[in-house]
Amino acid sequence: MIKWYEWDDRELLEDSRFKLIFIKRLGQEESEYMEKGIFGRKGIESYSQMYMPILVESQERPDVSMKYGLRNTPSVVITTKDGRIIGGGGVANYETFIKFMIELGTIINKERDTVEKIAAEDMEEDIEDDKILAENKEDIVRQVEKIVEKLIDGLSKAQDFSTYWLLSALEYLLKVGDKGKSQTILSILEKNEDKVESGLFSGTSIQNPISFSTFKESYLNIKYARLLSKIDESKADKILKFVESLRSPSGLYFSCLMEDSEYYKSTEGIRKIRSKPNPDSRIFFSENASIAEEFCYIGDVNNAKQIMGKLEEVLIEKSGEKISKVYHSNSKNVFNLLIDIACGASAYSTIFRVTGENVYKEKTQQLISLIDWKKGENLFYEFDPNGFGFIKKKKIDLLANLLIARSMEKIGMNSDKMKISLLKFIQLSPWYFVEWLL
Repeated sequence: MIKWYEWDDRELLEDSRFKLIFIKRLGQEESEYMEKGIFGRKGIESYSQMYMPILVESQERPDVSMKYGLRNTPSVVITTKDGRIIGGGGVANYETFIKFMIELGTIINKERDTVEKIAAEDMEEDIEDDKILAENKEDIVRQVEKIVEKLIDGLSKAQDFSTYWLLSALEYLLKVGDKGKSQTILSILEKNEDKVESGLFSGTSIQNPISFSTFKESYLNIKYARLLSKIDESKADKILKFVESLRSPSGLYFSCLMEDSEYYKSTEGIRKIRSKPNPDSRIFFSENASIAEEFCYIGDVNNAKQIMGKLEEVLIEKSGEKISKVYHSNSKNVFNLLIDIACGASAYSTIFRVTGENVYKEKTQQLISLIDWKKGENLFYEFDPNGFGFIKKKKIDLLANLLIARSMEKIGMNSDKMKISLLKFIQLSPWYFVEWLL
């Protein structure tokens, strides 16, 4: 069994071994399969002689996953001693993993200089010039709308779906009043629902509606409830009740219910004699701030205020009257991540827009000013100049930048340059065009 190190920039920099980084998600069946079925086996610890084994929980350190370009968990990344990527992969069985490690070890031992030289090419900054000039903003919007229409039309032919993007597509279609396509998206989302106990799963597949993911996430469910309220109030109320079941005694929301595909495949009678999936007991700033914003849209601004007030008590530090640190989770092992600042700013600015209370405008401005040092000419980049390996690299977090742009608009600041600059980056992840229009 491997003895894992936690992600610690200083330890990683000082250790002379190659790095084996295992990125998992707590409660995910595939992650647990690899952790026990590969890294829990006797003899696997021998790899610790050549590789420093680092265990990263994806929700606790979303910056690590983003820097290495990993969208799925579980994932394994092998790097040089200073963090340059050599190889890696996703979910695998024991035999496949061992074969890969043997082949990689052979290459490293025979051609170490060549491997490190090739890996060095990945360390170049991947920032492009922010400057994009647009003569006609209306033309740009129309072009983006055409791209989004094609993306949404393609959903009916897709085999696997992301619940997040389905909800974004539904929100856009409701905004533009397209009832026909809205019903198409709703019919797909219904495949993601737990028909026995209510709640929306995080993903689905045409062949098996719960084969993709059986997480039930609090944020996705409250967003679903909010959109459903415009179509089916009775079902929306049921989803809201499920969301409330994920509220912690502190008044903040747990991230999700853990995966348990066997439980969710069971009938109602079988479920009654089985143990229910446990909630993820951690509290995350970005998710709770996003939930607070959803309550604003639902019309419950007092609840939104209470959530943000609790976050200030638990996960925000102040220097005098100004915000100085925003912790990502109640583990408090990382702070001032771009996504947390963006979600907080978005929630505060939405409360300001609904209530007109200047204190929330001031809090929005405080959060944005907290990350001034991460700003390029127009966009914000996630990086840590003192971090290990790719953490030093400047990466674009598209959603965070979109949320910051919206927050600026809500408090009366111009964000046109930000939104236009984002377009060339969004081309590589086109579903963000939907978010760009919202």
